Amino acid sequence: RVAGSGISSFTAACAILLSAAALFGDERRRPALAQYAAGLALAIGLLCFYGFIFQMSALYGLKGSVGMAIHTAIAMSLLAIGMLASRTRIGFMATITADGPGGRLTRWMLPVLLIFPVLVGWVYLRMLDTQYLDAAFGLVLFMIINQIAFIGLIVVVAGAIERTEMTNQRRAAELS
Repeated sequence: RVAGSGISSFTAACAILLSAAALFGDERRRPALAQYAAGLALAIGLLCFYGFIFQMSALYGLKGSVGMAIHTAIAMSLLAIGMLASRTRIGFMATITADGPGGRLTRWMLPVLLIFPVLVGWVYLRMLDTQYLDAAFGLVLFMIINQIAFIGLIVVVAGAIERTEMTNQRRAAELS
């Protein structure tokens, strides 16, 4: 065996979790358990992917062991998303895919909550690398930018939900 070869602990964990999600995904078994297993596999895959984006090897490999490769992190994340998307009538996926205001709110917020902090964090680290700003000031700036973005997102989504509710009330009043 070549030194440093073998399967990553993170890859093995994702494979086990995704296998459990496939095994329990049948509606007669434990579909909620399958969603949690796939969700955990997605979290591990994203953790490793972020490790590559931020050049932090501790996020994609345990000390003294082989790390998860970037293409494996992407593949495991996509497999986990596929597993989650395959069973949408139960568990937390039922909330995400619901036609009501909760589902709409979740679908509006999830992409922003997943992508925006990563982009801001990446810019923050690049600015630290170039010594454009010091760590303490950059951290405060990172927090303020995230807070402003999330407040804006909440206001926009709340406004959309409020408009929908007002339209529904108006239609109900017209019918009665």
